[in-house]
Amino acid sequence: MRILVTAGGTKEKIDDVRYIANHSTGRLGSIIADSFAQDENNHVTYIHGYGAILPQHKNIKVVPIFTSQELEIALKKELETYAYDIVIHSMAVSDYTMDNAFSQDDLLNSLSDALFNNSNEITKESFEQLSANVLSKLGKENEDKKLSSSNEHLILRLKKTPKIIKMIKEIQPNTTLVGFKLLVDVSEEHLLTIAHQLLEKNDCDYVLANDLTSIEGDQHTGYLVAPDKQLRVAHTKPEIAKLIKQTLSYND
Repeated sequence: MRILVTAGGTKEKIDDVRYIANHSTGRLGSIIADSFAQDENNHVTYIHGYGAILPQHKNIKVVPIFTSQELEIALKKELETYAYDIVIHSMAVSDYTMDNAFSQDDLLNSLSDALFNNSNEITKESFEQLSANVLSKLGKENEDKKLSSSNEHLILRLKKTPKIIKMIKEIQPNTTLVGFKLLVDVSEEHLLTIAHQLLEKNDCDYVLANDLTSIEGDQHTGYLVAPDKQLRVAHTKPEIAKLIKQTLSYND
């Protein structure tokens, strides 16, 4: 079998020296990759974020990425080059990336000038359009540079990143796709409801649902959710890797 695992987290550039990141270490993904690589007949590819834990097996193909855009490019390249039997998308992909950055003073001054120079009657719709125009132009001169640290208040304007998981089945509809969903301090019922929604929305075959409050070291409660609402539970990272491998190998 050919298996692709994504792990760790993406980092989104603020400027040349700063970035926005999440806490994902990639440890669970690395254990899953090693678990599949134990079978010499399996070909495992591991796409990982910067600083993520790497699998130990020497025969695993390792592909490093930094941003969500780089992940999209690398994942698309793999899916268009090879037919993967299984894709396990455990990477924590940033929901937002940088659009532009500007100081509070620049925002207020630019908005004030735009309103002063506007000769038309201000309506809610026209104000929203005027504000959007101001926001889109601010801070563009700082792109690909180091933002000044002299500002008392710095505003970062973020934009949504594409839902990368959606393109997996679009490119390879026959692959078995495992998505991951992490929430924080919610009820089991709510966690599983959200996991089912993710499964249906992104055409996943399974979703591994987990709550951050149940994760400490290798202690890690994970619920493997199937479309028929069948539920399997594991309580450590190695157990989760074993559960995923056994479930997917059985259904192969």
